[in-house]
Amino acid sequence: MALILIAVLFFFGSGIELPLIAATSQRPKLIICLVADQFPCSYFSQCADKFQTNGFRQLLDNGANFTACRYTAATNQTACNLAVIATGAYPWSTGIVGNEWYDRRKHKMVKASLIEDSAAGSEETTGGTSYSHGTTIGDELKISTNGLSRVVSISALQSDALLLAGKSGNRAFWWDCHSGNFASLTHSSMAHPAWVKKFNERHYSEKFLGKNWQSSGAVSIGSGSAADESFYTQFIATPWANQMLIDFAKEAIEQESLGQGDATDLVNISFPAFEVVGKNYGSFSPEAYELVGRFDRSLADLLQFLDNRIGAANYLIVFTAGHGAMSSPDTMKSQGLEAGIVEAASFRNQLNTALSSTLGKANWVEAFAPPNLYLDLSAIDHSAYKQPDVEKLAAKLGRVTGVAEIYTAFQFFMNQVPIGPQIDSIQRSYFWGRSGELYVIPKPGFAFASESNGTACGSPYNYDAQVPLVIYGNWFKSGTYANASNPADIAPTIANILNLNAPSLAEGRVLSEALNWTPRAKYGKQNK
Repeated sequence: MALILIAVLFFFGSGIELPLIAATSQRPKLIICLVADQFPCSYFSQCADKFQTNGFRQLLDNGANFTACRYTAATNQTACNLAVIATGAYPWSTGIVGNEWYDRRKHKMVKASLIEDSAAGSEETTGGTSYSHGTTIGDELKISTNGLSRVVSISALQSDALLLAGKSGNRAFWWDCHSGNFASLTHSSMAHPAWVKKFNERHYSEKFLGKNWQSSGAVSIGSGSAADESFYTQFIATPWANQMLIDFAKEAIEQESLGQGDATDLVNISFPAFEVVGKNYGSFSPEAYELVGRFDRSLADLLQFLDNRIGAANYLIVFTAGHGAMSSPDTMKSQGLEAGIVEAASFRNQLNTALSSTLGKANWVEAFAPPNLYLDLSAIDHSAYKQPDVEKLAAKLGRVTGVAEIYTAFQFFMNQVPIGPQIDSIQRSYFWGRSGELYVIPKPGFAFASESNGTACGSPYNYDAQVPLVIYGNWFKSGTYANASNPADIAPTIANILNLNAPSLAEGRVLSEALNWTPRAKYGKQNK
């Protein structure tokens, strides 16, 4: 007994910090990460009257609710922030600088994680993700278990599924708008699962052809007698699509026996409907609120399934969002606030015209994928001007209505970005060689609208950066936590619970204030 006491006093008095993990008899058998592409924190209060007892209320009443969670990078677009969730790292590390960016080698815009060799309507695709560096929490999970853990990601969009899956994910499934079927990323040894083909044979979406999900009943989806690409695209922006993703995930858990093995499995599900409905109707419209209420029922369905299939004590749920949302500019202007939309194409043309009038007629601007603007380096090379000088002039000429600040590549390169309230978040969003020569920030209340993706988010301001974060499971103490938190904390926290390495470039912290702590040996054996 004396020796034990001496050992305890040594460890606790010597400054050696024992690793801590959640106080529970075993690690979670299954982790489910639910990501709404767009979900302002205020939805929880604005839609509370729509919630049942066993959906969001179950998570909020019995989970750890982090009410001061916000992304700390400036480009709060879905692709960037899905990468943050998966890796715990920001664009300056991952290279995911937006939903899309300009690829100078290909001389065209590319979307995050788009697999270009996939045929339209194909159910099987080979390829990988656009991560430039680093691992995801799924990658680390597979490394730590020598491949025994399974990582499955599901979305209505290809890019979402691939970004969450990481480089070594077993399966990435997405809804293909060309065919109305789920497609998948496969590796050479992994064929498209037979159960997915059976699911596709159900033609899940087609029973909703010509129907309307909104209470007003004003608009139906699909205008013809048969389902086509237009209908499938419209279907994504419905609560039925959210339920389809839940049903598909349930089928994946059943058929792949996820959560049934000795090693922890991970399932990521992304829900693009929230962002599309926000763009179509407004982020704080009756349609958006109705979508949240209907999702609450889908969430309750998933929780009930997990209770029955996995056991309430054996799974962990994480709910967060890709970004928040600003009110519509028209609404803000009606309340006396300065607000508006900056058309990306118009901004690009105006800047090019202004540069041509000063430097001589040329195509000075090659592309603009807000917030990254790409100058034509060939035009600069063939001129009498140096690139830093053209960047500086362009930044001066680009400060038009709705634009707050413009930073140049030369400023980033020389570490001379002027000090300001968003400087740290801006630097976290800039990836050298992929970001533009100009980084353009809108004023609060203004948003860039891109011709190719309709971007109306992506600013460093709280309405875009602040998101919900709720973690539900025995490994967390229920309660409300107002400590500053960050979706980048998700991966390190999961890694800590599972006693494995955090993703290689993770910047987040362990959300220790909400964990059920107990000391444990660093290289403890995984519980079975």
